[in-house]
Amino acid sequence: MKGDEAMKPASITLSKNQRRPAGARSKNTSKPSMTSLVERKHERRQAIEIYTPKLQDGAAESGSSVFQLDYSGRPAFLAQSSQLARQMSIAAKFERARNWLKYIGLDLEMAIEEHYREALELIFDTLKAIFEGIYKHLVWLGETLRVPFTKGVQMLQNAAWTDEYGNRPSLDQDLHTRDEIRLGELVKERYKSDFFVLDKFPASVRPFYIMPDPVDDSKTNSFGIFIPGQEILTGGHGIHYFHVLEDRMQK
Repeated sequence: MKGDEAMKPASITLSKNQRRPAGARSKNTSKPSMTSLVERKHERRQAIEIYTPKLQDGAAESGSSVFQLDYSGRPAFLAQSSQLARQMSIAAKFERARNWLKYIGLDLEMAIEEHYREALELIFDTLKAIFEGIYKHLVWLGETLRVPFTKGVQMLQNAAWTDEYGNRPSLDQDLHTRDEIRLGELVKERYKSDFFVLDKFPASVRPFYIMPDPVDDSKTNSFGIFIPGQEILTGGHGIHYFHVLEDRMQK
């Protein structure tokens, strides 16, 4: 794994797009919906749209509550995430896949050529299209504003921020909702942006299968996206080397 400074701009190979039959697309309205904005953006990037099973025969979400039902005399579970199906599609050389969920949420999966920040740029490009089309009151910088987790915590500490119990934010613990809202206010004051990425979360608050930072393995190649001051999305670089994954599992 190369260090951040050694990374060169990625050259991403894209797969062919599966297009809908002529006339199948619904007509656009004068005010574009979020779904149509995202679809246009990702069609230009030749992402493949996939439809995944919503019922499965096992509870695959570790640590999460699942909805169980009877399906023709057999136990079945409502799928909470299409993550496994998306990852299988990437392994099948789809390169990029998107999946609209039943509650209108968007999951993205993509192959990384050089660095996980390729995914960040794709997400930023998608959100920018939504901002420009719908949420025009938001302000953001031309480039993705990345705030390292350690710097975010330091900003809160320098502002003498404490939670309702008087505890100060810690470098090895996740932020709570009130912490995130206050950090969003501080970022807006300093950088004049509603949108920012909190990058390099500590390993102590991320799953074992997230790739550790190549320079400091107490940090991870993972991030959270905030608008404005509330986390709307999390992501990370999944470990794709067996020996690294095995080592993380043993720890």
